[in-house]
Amino acid sequence: MAKLTRRKDKNGLVLEKGEGQRKDGRYYYEWSDELGKRHFVYATTLAELRNKEKTVVFDVLTGISQDGANLTLNEAIEYWIKVRQDDVAIGALKPTTLSQYLRTYDNHVRDSLGTLKIKDITKTKLSAFYKRKMADGLGLSQITNIAKPINQTLAIAEEEHWTRRSPTHGALKAVTSASKKLQSEDETQIKALTEEQQVSFLQWLGEDPARLPLKCIVETFLYSGMRIGELSGLQAPDVSDKFIKVRHSFAYFPLTENGRSRMRRVMQAPKSAAGKRTLPLLEPTANAIAQYRGWIEDNGFVLKEPVNGFDSFVFMTRKGWPLTSAGVNSSLKRAVEAFNKDQAVKGSELRLPCISCHWLRRTFATRLCEAGVSLRVAQYLMGHEDINMTANVYTAVQGNLTTSEMLKLVGRGGESRTTFLQQTYGKFSRNPVLDEIARNRRKAA
Repeated sequence: MAKLTRRKDKNGLVLEKGEGQRKDGRYYYEWSDELGKRHFVYATTLAELRNKEKTVVFDVLTGISQDGANLTLNEAIEYWIKVRQDDVAIGALKPTTLSQYLRTYDNHVRDSLGTLKIKDITKTKLSAFYKRKMADGLGLSQITNIAKPINQTLAIAEEEHWTRRSPTHGALKAVTSASKKLQSEDETQIKALTEEQQVSFLQWLGEDPARLPLKCIVETFLYSGMRIGELSGLQAPDVSDKFIKVRHSFAYFPLTENGRSRMRRVMQAPKSAAGKRTLPLLEPTANAIAQYRGWIEDNGFVLKEPVNGFDSFVFMTRKGWPLTSAGVNSSLKRAVEAFNKDQAVKGSELRLPCISCHWLRRTFATRLCEAGVSLRVAQYLMGHEDINMTANVYTAVQGNLTTSEMLKLVGRGGESRTTFLQQTYGKFSRNPVLDEIARNRRKAA
């Protein structure tokens, strides 16, 4: 029997099965996957190559796909996008939500973490990436939204055997802990207008007829607590003499089709099941809606075209389109700058922060707490699915409220008083229909 001759490298070292050496001196290891496709890994030394071989052999035995492991996160995210597009098709995910995820990914991930290969993404690298985002000024909610497509893509990588284990578990821990610490140190600062700011701003808006449209929008926010999409999508039949029915939400977002991006208008269900609710119509809201409708009719503004068949929008721009968050926030920014300038000219120290639609919504929640409206009723009015979201606002407000009430008692010889705004918002707590709805929801939960 002929003696088996084993291959050797240029130095006379024996090579194992699958090993070889190129003319340039580099070593390689060759193997075939279960479909017969050939793969290679390379190294400058034999010792380095054999360390790589151990990983390859283990990955082959456990079914890890070398092709998938070599995908970059940007390439792998395409698999996630396909899955989420299917979810949109069956109604399990809103197209606006997917659009927001993709826009966030493009802005914060694609040119940095997205360029790494799946096999090179570790928990340490993920954690460092999120810490840098926090250092750049992003809040926990923003970072969490960035993490969602990353986490779900890496979960797909694990399921498809591109990696042994997703490195996402615990990657957000440091950022979450730091955020909670900052929140506890800054818990007395509430992103909401004070009573004085609210009253003064509305009064200032009412002094100039040109500001009437914005005044009506601000008042509706402040006395209904609706989200911008809910307010924009409000239809005339949704408003009765006593109630506002929140059933739809308007969205204006970019959509990519055939490689081209275009803006799209859609009407969809509210953010969650809890978003569908019936709000008692307070007098300030009723007046604001009536004034806005009068402004539209007096100027002869008409809707450009229906949105998904909806054509009775309560709020509409001069150009005949439903309101957008960007448009309203831009108007608020200009108004606040003008208000603060006028206050400076008058010699007043009162100033407004840079407010947004969400600021006005949080102001509504703040006024509810100050008026003594129960947490359960407030949860229903805000359309929060999770009561902890409402409780977070209430906890911060109550801390401030306790201090201010104590100061009132000291300054007024033990006498406290109920303000006009507290009386107005307190009507929610005296509404038996609303209380019954909140009670039934609590039982169902």
